[in-house]
Amino acid sequence: FGLDISGENATAILHPSRCSSSGTVKGGQGGAGLYILAKNVVFEGTINLSGGNGKQKDICDYNSYSASWVVTGGGGGGSMVLRTSKVISSSGIFISNGGNRGGGSLDYGIKGGDGKMILIK
Repeated sequence: FGLDISGENATAILHPSRCSSSGTVKGGQGGAGLYILAKNVVFEGTINLSGGNGKQKDICDYNSYSASWVVTGGGGGGSMVLRTSKVISSSGIFISNGGNRGGGSLDYGIKGGDGKMILIK
């Protein structure tokens, strides 16, 4: 469609008191929402509404061993509503995983929530 309907990034984390140069780090972007209205549906291919990953960054940008590392969370996956009278075929794949928390060694598997798909007939 050419439209960007994806979710926004989580609020940025800012630590101006920790460094002489203030840095900010945004959280992962949330997945888009999608609503489809159709009389008949042939669902093939992939619909991916996954959230973006978080970030890990030294907000002081001058010392990789400083205590100013910030780790942000992943964005949640988007959700989809499909309203139809008839599903003719359904071989498609729906993916809506939450993004992972940012940060190599600081990543403990914490991620944004997954999205859902609902079919209304």
